[in-house]
Amino acid sequence: MSIHMNFDSDHIEQLIYRRLAGDILPEENAELESIIQKRDDVKQMWSEMSAAHRLYNAGQLADKIDTEKAWENIKAQVQPEQKARVFFFNRWVMAASVILLAGIGILSYKLWFGAGNSHKPEYIELSLANGKVIRLQSSKHDLTVQKGHSAVQLSNGAVLADAQKEQIDVNAFNTLAIPHGKDYHLQLADGTEVWLNAATELQFPLAFSGNTRRVKIKGEAYFKVAHDAAHPFIVETLQGDVQVLGTEFNVKNYPGEAMATSLVNGSIHLHPQVGEDILLQPGQAFVTDKSNKSYVEPFNEIVTLGWMRGLYYFNNCPLEDIRGVVERWYNVQVTFKEGHGNKRFTGVLEKNKPLTLFLNNISISSGIPFNYSGSNVLF
Repeated sequence: MSIHMNFDSDHIEQLIYRRLAGDILPEENAELESIIQKRDDVKQMWSEMSAAHRLYNAGQLADKIDTEKAWENIKAQVQPEQKARVFFFNRWVMAASVILLAGIGILSYKLWFGAGNSHKPEYIELSLANGKVIRLQSSKHDLTVQKGHSAVQLSNGAVLADAQKEQIDVNAFNTLAIPHGKDYHLQLADGTEVWLNAATELQFPLAFSGNTRRVKIKGEAYFKVAHDAAHPFIVETLQGDVQVLGTEFNVKNYPGEAMATSLVNGSIHLHPQVGEDILLQPGQAFVTDKSNKSYVEPFNEIVTLGWMRGLYYFNNCPLEDIRGVVERWYNVQVTFKEGHGNKRFTGVLEKNKPLTLFLNNISISSGIPFNYSGSNVLF
C-alpha cells in the first residue's frame, strides 16, 4: 500500500490518529472523509487503523477473561511459521497487531514474562540553594512556590521549606530532579505551571526579581507561562534561550538526543546558541536533530504532548531512537546487538502497561528476540 506523492501521507496519518482519538476538527474530518472516498489505499489504511483501535478498546475487557485458556486458544490458532505473514503483511497491519497486543496484554505478559518491572522506587528530590535536600516520596502531590512568602509547599498545604526561616537566597537557583519512571507538576512563584517528564531537572528561584523571570531545564517539560509583559519568562535550554511573555510550549531537551521546542499557543522568541533569532508561531517546532542540524517544522500536538497522558507514539522509528524513552520511563538500560538498533517500529508505548508487553511488541514486529534481566534489556 502506498500514498501517491500528490498526497501528504504524514498529514493523512495524523488526521486518522485525530479521528480515532476523538480530537479531530469538523473541517479536518470532512477533508479525511473526502480523501477516503476518493482513494482506495487511504480507505484501506483507515479500515486497518480503525480495526486496530476497536481491538484495543475491546482488549480493555481482557481482565475478565480466563487468561490461560484464552492464550492457549490463540497459540493453537497461530502457528510459528504463520506469524511472520500475519505481522508483516504491511506497515499498518503491523501497527494493528501491536495495538491488539497492547489491548490484550494481560494475556501475554502474565504468561510469558510475569508482572514486569520490579525495581526499587527512586525519589523525586528538591535540592535547595542552601544545600538542603528534600526527598519527595510520592509523585501524587504537586509543589507550589508561594508568592510573597518565598516558601515551597505541597499541594496539600504542607510547607517543605521557608526561605526566611532557613536563610535561603530567594534569587538563587534550586533544583527539582525527576528520576526515571516519574513525572511531576510544579507551580512557580509567578503562577507559571510546569509539567516535568522523567529524567528531567528544572532549576528555578523561589522569587523572580529584576527585569526577567529565568529558569533552566534539562530533559522534557511543558510550560504554561503566566503572562507578565513587563517581565519576560526565559527558559535556558541546550538549544539556547526561549523567551516568552505568556504562552504554552513543550521543551524536549535530553542530552545526546534530538531536541525540540514546540509552541502550542502564543508566541516565543528563540535565541539559538548558533544562528539568528527565531520567532515561532503556534503549531511550529524548532528542532535540532542528532547531527546538530536545526530547522523549523510543524508538529502534531497529540503526538508531541502524548507523554503528558502517559503515551509515546512511534511512526516507523528506529529502535535506537526509542531507547531513551524506554530507559527513562522504566528505569532500565537498553542495548542492541550490531544492526538491531536500525530496525524500525510503529506503535504506541503506554506508561501504565508493563514494559515486557512493549518489548514483546517490538520483538514481534521487528523479528528480533530480546532478553530482559534485572534492569537490563538486550535486543
